[in-house]
Amino acid sequence: MSSRAVSVLSKCRISQQQIRGKAHFTFQPSQTLPAALQSMEKTKMNLMQSVNEAMRIAMETDDSAVLFGEDVAFGGVFRCSLDLQKKFGKDRVFNTPLCEQGIAGFGIGVAAAGATAIAEIQFGDYIFPAYDQVKNVLVAAKIDPKGAFFELKLFKNH
Repeated sequence: MSSRAVSVLSKCRISQQQIRGKAHFTFQPSQTLPAALQSMEKTKMNLMQSVNEAMRIAMETDDSAVLFGEDVAFGGVFRCSLDLQKKFGKDRVFNTPLCEQGIAGFGIGVAAAGATAIAEIQFGDYIFPAYDQVKNVLVAAKIDPKGAFFELKLFKNH
């Protein structure tokens, strides 16, 4: 911490330990569930399983939902889309070329057509090549003076 910051904190009678404590916390989960959830079956899942389950639920409840990206038909690099192509078919779960900009553009087009797009970008760092599509197409469409509006419902990356 800079000497100026220490000086300001000392005038306010706030110690560095008090400030540090504000930035860090320990999560304390609730021990009681809401009444609506108490009767539901509970399953312990890891992150991959919970992402897979969330996409499965989204695709079961929304017939327009499509999942696409690099290697999603095989389960994806982190196996998050494992068995989804078997369950929902090749028309709703399919691979795309290795082109993040194309995946983002396709996702925006799918959403513009009224469907739910679940676009798989394998790694968070790879979203940057797709930024041009998101910035120039999606944002421009949302503020189109002709009244065109759509929403990209889900953009998933790891």
